[in-house]
Amino acid sequence: MGCSRIGFGALRLRSPLCMYCLYLARFLNRGDFEEVLERVRGLGSRTDVFTETYGIVADGDPYRERKAGLNLRVLGLVGMLPTDGLGVEWLLRLGAAANVVDIEVPGYSFDEAVLERLGREVGRVVFRAPREAVVRLVESASRVVYLLDNAGEAVFDVFVGLMLALRGARVYFVARSMPYEVDVTVDEAEWLVERVAQQLGVGGLLGRVEVVGTGGRYSGFALRRVDERVVDLMASADVVVSKGIANFEAYLDYREDVEEVIGGDRLVFLLCAKCPVLAGLFGVDRGTPVVFSPSSSCSWC
Repeated sequence: MGCSRIGFGALRLRSPLCMYCLYLARFLNRGDFEEVLERVRGLGSRTDVFTETYGIVADGDPYRERKAGLNLRVLGLVGMLPTDGLGVEWLLRLGAAANVVDIEVPGYSFDEAVLERLGREVGRVVFRAPREAVVRLVESASRVVYLLDNAGEAVFDVFVGLMLALRGARVYFVARSMPYEVDVTVDEAEWLVERVAQQLGVGGLLGRVEVVGTGGRYSGFALRRVDERVVDLMASADVVVSKGIANFEAYLDYREDVEEVIGGDRLVFLLCAKCPVLAGLFGVDRGTPVVFSPSSSCSWC
C-alpha cells in the first residue's frame, strides 16, 4: 500500500483513549491519580506526561526481572532465524512484525510457535510510504541509528541491526539510560548485542555496532532532553529507524525539533497499530504492523 494523506500536523494523540491508556499504565490499583497529575500539570505533551509520571510512581526498575526473562527466552530463538540472503525489505518487515508478537502472553509457548506467528505477521506488514523508496533508503545507508523499544522484541531489533551491519553499515542502537516500563535500557541493550552476535556467530561485527544511551528516561526523539551525542548521531545518520509506539509518539510530540536535525525523508518507523487511535491514523485494521516514513512524497496536513 502506498502513502496516503495522514494528518499528523496537529496531532498530539490527545484522544480520551490516550488518557485511559495513561490510567492503565500508571494508576491502576493506585489511589493517587489526581495528586500525581497535579505534579505534572502544565507539561506540554503526552510523552512528557507519560515519562515524568513513570519517574514518580515507579520504584527503581520494577520490570527488570521480567525484562531479563523475556530477553533470555527470545534469545533462544535467534539461532533459528536465517542469516543468508536477507533483503532489506524482509528485515524491515521483521522489525515491524516483532512489535506485534506478544511473547509474554501467559501460556504462550516460547518455542518455534513464536517464529511461526512472526512469519505470518511479516506477510501482513503494510507500507505506509513508497516501499521501494524506503527500502533503497535503508539499503544505501552507511550510518544507521536504530531506536530500541521493548525487551524481548528488542532481540529481533538487534538481529535486524546486525544484519544491516553485515551489509556494511555502521549501526548505533539508542536505548534509554534509565528504566522506563519494559523498554530495554542501555546496559541491557549492550548485553543483548553481545549475546545475539554470539548466537549468530558474527562477533566480528561488534566493531561496526555501538549502543548509545539517551542519558535519562526519555525517548531518543526528545532532543532537548537527551544526551548531546544522540542529537549528533541523528544529525549525521543516513537513516534513523524508530521502533515501537512510544518512540513514534515522541516523534509526533517533538516533530519540529526532530526535523530540524534530521529530515522526515531519513526517518523510518516500525510499529504495530495496536490501538484504535493509531489504526485510524494509518488507515489499517487494529493490530496491523506498519512500516512508515514521513518522506517528501507524503502529503502532510
